[in-house]
Amino acid sequence: MKRPVLTYLFFFCLVLITAACKDDSLPDSSVEKEGGSNVYVSIVVNTEDSQNSRVSTPTPGEDGDGPQIGVNEENVVHDLNVFFFHTTDGEGLNTTDQSVNVVSIYFDQLTGSTTKYTTETKEIEGLEIGSSYNVLVIANLGESLKNITTLEDLRQYPVSTPIVQTNHFVMASSETGTPVTIQATSKNNPTVVSANVERLAARVDCHWDTEYSVENDTVIITQAMLVNKYTGGTYAFKRVTNSTTDFTIDYLGAENVEGNRAANYVIDPKTLNVPQTDIAADYQPYFPTYNNWSATDSWKSLSTTVTSAHNDVTYSLLDYTTENVVKAENSEKTCATYCTGIVFKAKYKPAGISTTDSTFYRYNGTCYASLTDIKNVIGDQSISDNNLSQFGITKYQGGNCYYTYWIKHAEDGNDTTVSPMEYAIVRNNIYQINVTGINDIGTVTPTDYGLYLECTVADWIPEKEITIDFSDNYDGGITGIHVVKNQDAVLVAYSQDNEVRDAQFSFTMNTPVGIGWTAHLTNPDDFEFVGDYHGVGGQGPVMLRIHPRKTFEEGVTRETDMYITIDTDNSPLDFNVSSGEFPGDKNTIHIQQVSTIEYDNLLNNSQN
Repeated sequence: MKRPVLTYLFFFCLVLITAACKDDSLPDSSVEKEGGSNVYVSIVVNTEDSQNSRVSTPTPGEDGDGPQIGVNEENVVHDLNVFFFHTTDGEGLNTTDQSVNVVSIYFDQLTGSTTKYTTETKEIEGLEIGSSYNVLVIANLGESLKNITTLEDLRQYPVSTPIVQTNHFVMASSETGTPVTIQATSKNNPTVVSANVERLAARVDCHWDTEYSVENDTVIITQAMLVNKYTGGTYAFKRVTNSTTDFTIDYLGAENVEGNRAANYVIDPKTLNVPQTDIAADYQPYFPTYNNWSATDSWKSLSTTVTSAHNDVTYSLLDYTTENVVKAENSEKTCATYCTGIVFKAKYKPAGISTTDSTFYRYNGTCYASLTDIKNVIGDQSISDNNLSQFGITKYQGGNCYYTYWIKHAEDGNDTTVSPMEYAIVRNNIYQINVTGINDIGTVTPTDYGLYLECTVADWIPEKEITIDFSDNYDGGITGIHVVKNQDAVLVAYSQDNEVRDAQFSFTMNTPVGIGWTAHLTNPDDFEFVGDYHGVGGQGPVMLRIHPRKTFEEGVTRETDMYITIDTDNSPLDFNVSSGEFPGDKNTIHIQQVSTIEYDNLLNNSQN
């Protein structure tokens, strides 16, 4: 008897959250003078660009074949735990020194859009000025990590639920990055720390057509569900090993490829020692013993909301799941025991058969509308629904049948053996499954068939990394919104009767995205900002208002220059170059206090 066959197009996409970073300190703000050798930090998180893809057959390795973008709550950073640590061997998280301590700080006030977030600025204690530190972050786990004090405890930290509640996706660093050198900074001039992070969960997207043809019959997929979703938790930080026998762990290591095959393993808490008893306790629903296939709450229908696309095919979210990797020898025995899969529920409609409730029977490869029709063929009138198996007859109640597919992570091109990482679920991946064809009837209950598949896999990779190279990437400008000026300066006034004439500018920095900028005055004793003087790249304009602190005195000259810096470079931005619109040089605007009479006269003349 021919096995039922599904043909799939399958993608997978890796999600990274990038935060641009550099530890250059800025000059003390002229607006708010702060003394002492304190350390202030601010974190920028960009969750927009983070996915890779693999197409055709699932390609082994870290990068894959194409990008996808996070949707809904997948990009949101609700809170952030940041850990600083110093190692003497320069190995970062892979240090062999188990005595390394960590200094942590927690942020729960982040501002930004659905893809870019900036923390508030906080003072951090315990860091030595002049020393260099690696930085690790974990997002969306609340304050539960505040008691972690050693690097060993941090890298062994288990996460039981990668999706907290229904909309908090736990994320963690994907690399330790370049060490940050700590300098004395101020609240208005913090050290900006960056991190690349990835989600601990994986996502499965699906696409199926309205119906499929099997010779003259019709198949309609109605719903699907994930099976063997691993529930045993995972590590906060990704780890790989070159062999499942030498137990050498590479923390935050990449997936390697040799000869078009995966050359190492991603490992979760059970990869090296899979459970042999009570296996069902760590999987939900556990395929070999699950018997509630008719339960309506277990199945998911595809929504009309598109969550990803590739090669003109649109996909919708089916479900989320946790990292699940087993050794090749374990998955080779039977995928149904340990591997994560997807079961499709379908309606099968045989050509030329019409029954009241769509129920039909199948015998010897032919479908029949009733048992009476089969009795006439077999010539045995004792056949009933109670003894169908004795005669090799299958009843399709309501026309329902099922197709099972075990999700592949890395195709080896060999259907006779299972290679490392071939059947696996890895964090920060989107698995896109497109049912492109069905060539036989399904089974009446889900069965562990080894189906022939055409697979494609794609990792999420950064599409547009945040760049912090000021000279190459700055894009912004300042516009006069309400200013009065002469050939020497932009003018402001403050009279004895408290009449104020201020200068108003609108400043926007388009890039670098997510990096903070600050406006400064060279003479903060005589002039001040009213309102905002700080913003973030990519978040729209900020109104800068400048006015005198003191009333006008005849014969007393009060002047200042305004300039703007970004948090990763203490050089003033070149915003006054091309147009020469404001008095000053290429990166400063010159401001001078005059009497209200002189100010108003110049204003009236400019309006006439």
